[in-house]
Amino acid sequence: MAKEWNEFRRKGGVLTRETLKTLLGNPDEVFGSRDSETLEAFARWLGNSILPGGKKRRGANNLEIIAGLRATDRPGPVREIVKSALIPRLFQRTPLQNEMSETGPYLAAPVDVESLEAAREIMALDRARFGVTCNSAFLTAVEAYVIGDVRTAYRDYAAMGRALRGGEFIGPHTIGALSVRSLEEFEQAVQAAPRHDSRLTLRTGTPFSLPGPVLLVGVDAGYHQKYAQRLVSSARGTINFHFHICNPVGVEFIEAENVRYSYEFKENPNAAYYASMRFLILRQILQTYGVTVVSMDADAVMTGERPWLFDMMEDLDMAIGTFSGIRGVMPWRYLNAQVVAANPTPQTERFLRYFEAQFELLMAQDGEVTWYVDQALLTSSLILARAHGFADRIAVLGLSYLSGARQSKV
Repeated sequence: MAKEWNEFRRKGGVLTRETLKTLLGNPDEVFGSRDSETLEAFARWLGNSILPGGKKRRGANNLEIIAGLRATDRPGPVREIVKSALIPRLFQRTPLQNEMSETGPYLAAPVDVESLEAAREIMALDRARFGVTCNSAFLTAVEAYVIGDVRTAYRDYAAMGRALRGGEFIGPHTIGALSVRSLEEFEQAVQAAPRHDSRLTLRTGTPFSLPGPVLLVGVDAGYHQKYAQRLVSSARGTINFHFHICNPVGVEFIEAENVRYSYEFKENPNAAYYASMRFLILRQILQTYGVTVVSMDADAVMTGERPWLFDMMEDLDMAIGTFSGIRGVMPWRYLNAQVVAANPTPQTERFLRYFEAQFELLMAQDGEVTWYVDQALLTSSLILARAHGFADRIAVLGLSYLSGARQSKV
């Protein structure tokens, strides 16, 4: 393993000026073939280390990163990774802007004009000499997005996705752009979408013996085996669960008064599909039970107390979790799909049909969906709901502490 990459890791992933010079000037000498040395690992490490919202670590500032980019002329993935990690750092949010995003567009402002102008110059220069367009589109998209010009922003995010599909490097933080289209294209898909009503098969129609909300969890057979019993047991019989299983071959169903099932069969589903399918069947689950439904990840455990979220939903159509921090300049990193609550109202049904229609568009165009598709489409559905005037009872806020659950992977 190259000495420079070892040094980078030893320092906790801090991007110093010296490390940056080495990475940009000699990328082929730094990265080997072993898993820990891959470009994907570097992109994840760098993004998690220097993006605001990560661990507080001292390293190169924005102008120093841009100076490092100016000082080298080696095109390639390492350069693009550094640029994509830089872009969110160019912006910052005030507490007031954080609050305003709960009812309106995501807002932010440049950290300083000098860094932003310098970044524009380096993006334009690289586009002209190297023919790369992903990060130049990323920056122009963010600039429009943070002032509330979401339609212009989404056209540029869509251009970013086209550049990735065209062969530019797909990193763990930029992959979400593959799930973005212009809002006009999404709206056309919503208007033309057929009304799907048969995605799932209910294993039993028996009502729950316990009145109240239902927790919805989407899993494959392996995740069900690994997490379902633990999740149910952690609720101590006080909460109803509905598990939706994709390809339930060999599944040992939990037979309990507070557990119900549905299932579907799909050929070659990927992880992004598993993460999204609960939102694709949520509308039907709401119709089935006629009560508040809270979707959450399978690897959660309940605290044993009644979730505050249940009571909060009395006056809402939906409640969607959100992440804090500047990573929300990427629409696929703004809303948190881990916890989403919904009531059986016409507004919720319309929102979920929007989500389904956009999902079907991506499947039709790309043949499969990619990571962050669930969060990307929750955000675009929310934007369209606000534009079409039915989002006044959709709450956007941090939900983890209200859900009565905590993440606990095995």
